[in-house]
Amino acid sequence: MLKIKKPSRKITIILIAALIIAGGAGYYVYKRTNDSQIQNPGQFINLNPPTEEEKASGDKKKPEIIEQENKRNNTENNQASKKAVTPSITYAGQFGSTIEIGAYVGGIFEDGGTCTLTISKDGQTKIAEVAAVKNANSVDCPTMAIPRGSLVDGTWQVTVMYVSANYEGKSEIRNITLE
Repeated sequence: MLKIKKPSRKITIILIAALIIAGGAGYYVYKRTNDSQIQNPGQFINLNPPTEEEKASGDKKKPEIIEQENKRNNTENNQASKKAVTPSITYAGQFGSTIEIGAYVGGIFEDGGTCTLTISKDGQTKIAEVAAVKNANSVDCPTMAIPRGSLVDGTWQVTVMYVSANYEGKSEIRNITLE
């Protein structure tokens, strides 16, 4: 009979070690490839500067985007009305030869508004207007002044109106007596 010779023990150990090493290397490569696909599945991020073709394409789109944005803003502005606010008069009285009134509008914080003082008695009306000033948590109406000499003695009604692109409102009437 034919006798088959068994490989030596050393060769068997070397073959098993080589298979383990090859399997480990294969698993390592497989795992690295799958991990990178999970982080960026099918995505390629081009971090290069734009090409001239890409710049030209973007430049062509700019007017269209600007026109769409302007239409959207005009529609919103036409549909939106000004929000109501109520200015608060902080002081009103005679200081030397002028009548001075100060006010603020709480809860808003913006530039571009106008404060208008109206002081009236028996059909006589005087008006003073100042630009509103943005403060930390309100809009202030700096001192509005009317010369005392232009007003007769008696009780005058004072109101302050605030108007801006976004807000408008009128204070409650405050009476001041001039003697």
